[in-house]
Amino acid sequence: MKRKIDPIDTNDLSDSTLCKLFTLASTLKGNNIDPRLFQNIIGPSTDCANEQATMYKNSIWYKSLLNAEKTCLKEDQIKKIHYKFDDGNEMVEEYNVDTRVLLRRAWNMKGKLGGEGKWSVEIGDPIPDATTNADTLDLMESKDQPILLKRNTRINIEWRIRNLPYPIETYSIKAYDEEKLIIIRTSNKKYFKKLAVPELTRLCLPIEQANLQATHKFSTLIITYRKPQAILDMEKEWYEEVNKIKPMKDMPNDCKTQ
Repeated sequence: MKRKIDPIDTNDLSDSTLCKLFTLASTLKGNNIDPRLFQNIIGPSTDCANEQATMYKNSIWYKSLLNAEKTCLKEDQIKKIHYKFDDGNEMVEEYNVDTRVLLRRAWNMKGKLGGEGKWSVEIGDPIPDATTNADTLDLMESKDQPILLKRNTRINIEWRIRNLPYPIETYSIKAYDEEKLIIIRTSNKKYFKKLAVPELTRLCLPIEQANLQATHKFSTLIITYRKPQAILDMEKEWYEEVNKIKPMKDMPNDCKTQ
């Protein structure tokens, strides 16, 4: 006689526990073991039987986006969304209206003492520093130093590292899932870099070597990571969500700095 196991209510599980369950389901699928065998334990709300297409809806990241206070401004073909989160942090995203691709994501993290934080860019070109003057030029990095830029495309996450003149065979680019990092090394020991991939970490997705590709041209190392289906699905749905926000006529002061 088979013993019936009641499904777990996923609303009572922590995000880290859900992450482990999703990772387990993904591992099982990779080993040709049907994750539906575990459906009676995980419960239908995680949708593991239908792969991981909608698992992002259970993530803290997705829920925080839904719950954030959001305002919108549209300039030509660029839609800007300003988020205010419950913890006091702020985020600005810029989308191309034609392609629906995220062009920039910048964060203003609340200071430890509650003061005004400094904006930092997660995706897109750096924000010009208006405070740069002749007195600080001698403290700036040399133009010959490697410069890292992160871009977002419809199907890939992309990093471009300029001022790396070494040929492509010089580079070792490995995905380390346990550390949730992509690590770049050169055989001549001239360059070493760790790349975080928060897009994967936020959705509890593994970092897979098979999704990595690299090319080198014009002294620039270009690394691309193919987006898993879960990220593609979330980005598509989230654009529909932000598209419902009516643009403001006047941009909030917090967004004007972007």
